[in-house]
Amino acid sequence: MNTYLIILGGGLVKEKDDSFRTQRAGDEGDAFGLVLDRFRVEAGAILFKKNPGSSVIASGDRGQYKGRKDDYPTLASVLKKELSELGVPAGSIIMEEKSGTTYGQLLESRKLIPRAGGWVSIVSNEWHFLRIEAMLTHAPELKEFKNCSVELVPAEHILLDEGIHEPEIVAMRGSEEIQKRILLERKGVADIIAGRYEFKI
Repeated sequence: MNTYLIILGGGLVKEKDDSFRTQRAGDEGDAFGLVLDRFRVEAGAILFKKNPGSSVIASGDRGQYKGRKDDYPTLASVLKKELSELGVPAGSIIMEEKSGTTYGQLLESRKLIPRAGGWVSIVSNEWHFLRIEAMLTHAPELKEFKNCSVELVPAEHILLDEGIHEPEIVAMRGSEEIQKRILLERKGVADIIAGRYEFKI
């Protein structure tokens, strides 16, 4: 059975030289708050090196930046660039560039996996899995994930196991901004369960 690593895109940071990167510890966050998807990239690269036969799906279109005049890249393209810099072969990375939301990333990434399924690791931040798990459980369109052996992999856990970024992760966990983010995620879970959630791609 084939193995897939789905790396969910989050926020982007535009540098002074007009290049783009994922959010790191110490960044201010974006319109939706702090994302820290650099943790996802590093954790994904670690997981790939432990299972180099995996296919890595880098997921996300321009998201909240769709309407901007600036020439923002897709989240998937930035994820691919950073994964490649960390040693993941470009040929092992599949870009999913149609989705602008967490739900859309899950839906569109599943379409890139054979219908029969496979071993799937979904990599994101630990606070994000409250809503991801609710979506996988309650969104009818995601039912085809049931054909897969799915593992939800918090990036922070992988990094801590490797002895990486411990001070930043401890600080992040105690930050007011992440606590606000967790409250938003819990509200999203409640809305999903109550049938009030708007599943946008």
